[in-house]
Amino acid sequence: MIINYFELFNIPAEFKIDVKTINDKYFALQKEYHPDRFAGKDEAGRLQALQTSADINEGYNILKDPIKRAEHLLSIHKVKDVNPSQNFLSEMMDLGEALEELGNDEAIDNFISDLTYMLDESLDEFAAAFTSKDFETAAIEIVRAKFIARLIENAELHKVII
Repeated sequence: MIINYFELFNIPAEFKIDVKTINDKYFALQKEYHPDRFAGKDEAGRLQALQTSADINEGYNILKDPIKRAEHLLSIHKVKDVNPSQNFLSEMMDLGEALEELGNDEAIDNFISDLTYMLDESLDEFAAAFTSKDFETAAIEIVRAKFIARLIENAELHKVII
């Protein structure tokens, strides 16, 4: 069973949400359901509190991360994984190869800046597609966003190596 973390946090199931709201809800829920508050309960009550606390932590980690939040929204709507097009795969391969050819920190920083712009663009496209219930496009944009985010991580590592 999929836990709907939007319901757990009592916030609308939307992509664009205020991170401060997530933080505030998280701390309020943790205060209410912290296992130490249930120390005097029976074992079942303590275990339930422990599980609820774990669910709150997992929900917080998902909701505060835009890619994980988007994936969670898609899973709530039972959207299946999509197979990227050949053009998409070629574009991603070209970006990966471009990273390998970069030879200095400045070039890598510029590449990261371009990738960050592409990531923001992809997340905006996800938001628009999701809002209009075009779940296939939304799913494709999240695959793209995940790939770009991995490229950004790889570029940061590449910078350390060279």
